[in-house]
Amino acid sequence: MSPKLILRGAALVTVLLAAGHSFGSPWTPAVDPRAHDVVVAMQTYRFDVMGLKRSYFNFYEGFGWMLSAYLIGHAILFWQLSGLATQRGLGVRPIVAVLCLESFAAALVAWRFLFWVPTVMSGTIAACLALSVALMSVQTHTRSTSSVSQAGSAP
Repeated sequence: MSPKLILRGAALVTVLLAAGHSFGSPWTPAVDPRAHDVVVAMQTYRFDVMGLKRSYFNFYEGFGWMLSAYLIGHAILFWQLSGLATQRGLGVRPIVAVLCLESFAAALVAWRFLFWVPTVMSGTIAACLALSVALMSVQTHTRSTSSVSQAGSAP
């Protein structure tokens, strides 16, 4: 297993999460009358936000689409980092580690407030990123150890 392959796996899982999230719009799956009343109330109650009239539904929908955009951006970033991981493992490792922590936090938030699909997918992304960080560390350590032993055996 290589960090490149694992990061590309994280990218693919992120694309799947983004697709599921985006196709789930408008994110109001409940069909019972009380749930419908809540959605209507979110849509109709408008208030001033920095000079603009907005509703809670505007925020709900806007943040939902922002999340889709961020997920697509993260998938692209993971794919690009996968190419750099083989060339610059140590330089990429801190970036991937931060993204791993972010994905782990997202999994915790999903577990606390959402449902099992985003929890499992965010957890899978975090696990892929953690594994790639570990593999980059091992590969970098192996390369430095072998270059030291080669330098030591030179006449």
